[in-house]
Order: sequence, then C-alpha cells, then structure tokens
Amino acid sequence: MGDNLDARPEGDNTTTPNKAGNALVGEDEAAQAEQRELGPVVRYGVTPAIHLGLPTQAELAHTEALQEEMRRDAPLESPDQMRFRAAVLLELRRIVLQWIYEVSVQQRMDEESARTAGAKIFTFGSYRLGLVGPGSDIDALCVAPRHITRDCFFQVLVPKLQEHPDISEVSPVPEAYVPIIKMNLSGISI
Repeated sequence: MGDNLDARPEGDNTTTPNKAGNALVGEDEAAQAEQRELGPVVRYGVTPAIHLGLPTQAELAHTEALQEEMRRDAPLESPDQMRFRAAVLLELRRIVLQWIYEVSVQQRMDEESARTAGAKIFTFGSYRLGLVGPGSDIDALCVAPRHITRDCFFQVLVPKLQEHPDISEVSPVPEAYVPIIKMNLSGISI
C-alpha cells in the first residue's frame, strides 16, 4: 500500500490521521444515515443549499406561525377564484392558438401544419408560485413557433385582442426587448 494513508478496506469507519496528527473521521455513521435520509446531494445553480437537513420542530412551528400571519394579512384567492383564473388562462390559450393558426395560413402553410403549429402559455411570478391574492395579476409567457415574427405579435395579435369582447385595456409595449402586451381578460390583469 505504500504511503497512502487513505487506503482502507471498504466499510472501514476507522479514523485516519491528517498531516498534523489530528484524527479525521471517515464516513461516520451519522453522515451515512443523513445521506440515506436526504438522498444524494444535488446542486442547482451557482451556490450550494444553505441546509440540506430536515426542519426541526422549532422551525416547523415558525413556519406555521408565518403561514398563519400571511393568511391574516395577505389572504390568498379562494379555490373558486383560482378555477376562474385557470379558465381565463384557457381562454388566452385558445385566442393565441387561433392567432397562430391564422398567421400560419396567411404564410401559405397547409391547414394541417397550421393547426399543429401550436403555441404554449407558461405562467411565472406569483401565480406560478401559488401566491395569488385578490387583485393579483397573472404573469404569462407565450412561446410561439419559429415562423411567428415580432411583427405578427404586434400587427396581428394586438388587433385580435382589442376586438375580443372580454378583453380590455390592451397595452402593447413594442419597444421592450421581449415583446410585451398588457391586458385585462375577464377582469384579470395579464
């Protein structure tokens, strides 16, 4: 084995001295138990997690107190209102899919390809986090096929939105880096 101080049989939990002569603990039982309980360490983003352990009873009590305070001071939308918001997003999706279809046909795409071109609506912000209070807006992102241009967004979709009976206060922002249209759909700010 030579000078390799770390060459131990697998499963050996003995300590290994470092160069200063202090004992270093190998894979001790507590670390192994924590590893089994938490699973493998996964790192997302640039910085590591602050803590990977399970919350203590005191932390759980603080969490419950904070949630109760938030329920009192910033009540969330009722389940019925959340279903209404989901229906508003479905209507927005329907409008966007119709717009994609119309633009695709105008660009001489065959009917079947135009129907399947599709688009996706993604939510983000407070709505996506589930922190929706009365009067909250819905932040939504529309991802369209490659053949849909910025000009189509402002020259075709904006008039379509302005003509819709349930949409008001349509406010396009064409000078923004990412094209933005602000509006109210059935009373919900999007």
